[in-house]
Amino acid sequence: KSKTSTDVEKLLDYSNRNGLKMNFAKTKVIEFGRKILGEHLRVLEHKIPSVKSCKILGVTFDANMKFKTHISKSIAAANYRLFNLRQWRNYLPPSVLLALLCNLVIYPMLYGSGAWGSCLDHSQMRRLQVCQNFAAKIFFGRSKFDSNEDFFKRLEWVPVEKKVSY
Repeated sequence: KSKTSTDVEKLLDYSNRNGLKMNFAKTKVIEFGRKILGEHLRVLEHKIPSVKSCKILGVTFDANMKFKTHISKSIAAANYRLFNLRQWRNYLPPSVLLALLCNLVIYPMLYGSGAWGSCLDHSQMRRLQVCQNFAAKIFFGRSKFDSNEDFFKRLEWVPVEKKVSY
């Protein structure tokens, strides 16, 4: 029996004594770090599977803490919403369009940045910035190839890297 299994059984015993039940059907094991064994954990008669990533409070954590899956899914969702908002931009008042861009694209895309912000490499940060740039261009009715230097000043938006590191 592994030390981890023994520790989990102690946690389970404590939980049971305090009226908390463990749902083994929803329980997974994720190992963080460079040396990942990938072994299944056995607690009592239950076999708990080892996973490479897991979602906790809307943020997808991966074993090496690079958050690539989380960023890719966030950008895909943001791009889908941007495509739809671009179709509707001529029918919406500017204040409504700006609120929709912020609430449906920017804020969800940056959700959890307190957890993943310092772990991103330059390419992931760049992908987030490109998405934010595209949102600004939709607001001003510009093509994705136009320069966006003054857009952030006019919208009072902060670049992604500064927002995440703040």
